[in-house]
Amino acid sequence: MSRPNERIFALDALNAISPDCDRDTWVRIAIAAKSADITLPEFDAWSSRGRSYRKKDVEYVWKSINDNSGNSITVSTLYRLALDSGWKPPKEWFDELNEIRGSGNAAQDASKPKPKRTTKRIVRHAPPPAPSPTEMSNKTEEQAEADDQAEQIEKARAKLRAILDAAKPASPDHPYLVRKDVPPNGLLEVDHKAVRSILGYTPSAKAGPLSGRLLIAPLHSGDHVPRSMELIDEQGRKWAMAGLPRRGLAWSSFTAPLSDDTPFCQTYSFLPKQEQS
Repeated sequence: MSRPNERIFALDALNAISPDCDRDTWVRIAIAAKSADITLPEFDAWSSRGRSYRKKDVEYVWKSINDNSGNSITVSTLYRLALDSGWKPPKEWFDELNEIRGSGNAAQDASKPKPKRTTKRIVRHAPPPAPSPTEMSNKTEEQAEADDQAEQIEKARAKLRAILDAAKPASPDHPYLVRKDVPPNGLLEVDHKAVRSILGYTPSAKAGPLSGRLLIAPLHSGDHVPRSMELIDEQGRKWAMAGLPRRGLAWSSFTAPLSDDTPFCQTYSFLPKQEQS
């Protein structure tokens, strides 16, 4: 039997290893697999069998591997791990793999031409040190978490825009405004059913779920561009938009005179107490 294509041989070894290994080992396997020309879809399919599989994490790790990432991590690393996992290669290659397993070094490519000696002085600049598997693991995991958070914020912003699009200027006869005896300046109004349809759930306060006609108080940072919002129902139950940062945001709901020459502005601010004046 002749030796098959190196990539297919390495892929067979990869599939003999359990993806439920520690993260450092998983990153080392990724480096070794890429050095053997295993493709991203093939590595992703193998990783997806693991309990901690995250597709985005697989893609980030794979893209972060460059030609200098491996150093001593080559396809032989894959063979050693596969043999330790009980992989049984064809007998024709057993001696060769035993040698790889025992030496711990990748086979040298004899086909590569050796550099010729020269009398000229050649200044060689060493490439920057490659990140360790642990460093790559930490960096890619942090990046994946940051991207997940950014994705959640963007989804929340889309829901915020949809709710604002479904709203109309608040009416003075809203029960909450009537009870407080204030005008609806700057507020919007939307039915709770429309909000539930957009969010996929009914917003709730400690006193219970919001219902009926909901007032919308857009939250901004002074530029009057809505960054988040607060909902108030007819009973005065309040709910702040979930998934969007509220630090430093505020809203001014109305202006009404306390006396002939003194305006009154009710403002809700989410600044930390020590930053409020």
